[in-house]
Amino acid sequence: MRSSKVQGRSIIGFCSLLLLSGCGGIAESDEFIEVQEEEQVGISWEEYRDQAEISSNGKVAYVVEGDLFFDSEADLYAYYEETILNDGWKLAVFQRLSNGSEPVYTRTEALDIKYCVSNLFQSSYAPFDKNRVVTEAQAAMRDWEKVANVRFRYVSAQDSTCTETNANVDFAIIPMTTTSFAGCATNKKMWSGPNMGCPNTAGTTVYTGMLGMNYNLIGGVLSATGLFRHELGHMLGFRHEHPWKPGSLCTIEAPTMPGDDLTGRRLTDYDVQSVMHYTGGSCTPTETEWVISQLDGVGARSIYGMPTSWVMTVLD
Repeated sequence: MRSSKVQGRSIIGFCSLLLLSGCGGIAESDEFIEVQEEEQVGISWEEYRDQAEISSNGKVAYVVEGDLFFDSEADLYAYYEETILNDGWKLAVFQRLSNGSEPVYTRTEALDIKYCVSNLFQSSYAPFDKNRVVTEAQAAMRDWEKVANVRFRYVSAQDSTCTETNANVDFAIIPMTTTSFAGCATNKKMWSGPNMGCPNTAGTTVYTGMLGMNYNLIGGVLSATGLFRHELGHMLGFRHEHPWKPGSLCTIEAPTMPGDDLTGRRLTDYDVQSVMHYTGGSCTPTETEWVISQLDGVGARSIYGMPTSWVMTVLD
């Protein structure tokens, strides 16, 4: 999504760690939960249970949000009922109003998200140091990979033809010329809308497959790596966090935007520290760097699961 400017600095795109004590070890369970009347939620009970199940040597347990462990199906369902079925301030994922679709990668797709970096960063647009762009993007990618089961793969062979129309990658990192904002991202699963899309290098609004950066507008507290973290959040399907700020909105962006066929499904409690939250101005008391918060990790894992290294540690 497009960004706005807050306190004269460009801010980009459309983001209490829950710890369960006394859950005990992994145990076998014969309990079965039957849901008589499933409510209309973002994820069904069966999907939630199946995604949470882990097993080793005949032992079964359930893990959600990366760090919550349940011995039995009954305990897991109680938590599902409390958090997923109940309304409330619950990172947000983009959701299309007309059909409920969400532009997130499947669990398989998320393990091989391919991208290229335009050679124009070296020849025509600041920072005139393409290696810097590659390094800063990869640092932000590693931060997302540390908290959720996603993997980004750099396909440098596509750099000479690195545009949003390149079918050999999932997204292109390209320079932008707009002076309205420093970055913008939209994945290939998004749709069009009057307030959506990103300007490509030529300044034409496109709706899929690009992560644009204008390094001339990056400076001060917010770093290029922080900006990449925020935009990669959009690439993974996460919407801005600040539309759900209690009280008054810090921008004109609303939780539901009918003209864009857009709303959002809440994944966690409201989080002012989210990497997807605008910072400074009326949004937060002070401007801060964009970092992935604890709740961002919880929300990301609810979509993409735990990093494999976490699962192996649990089962050891």
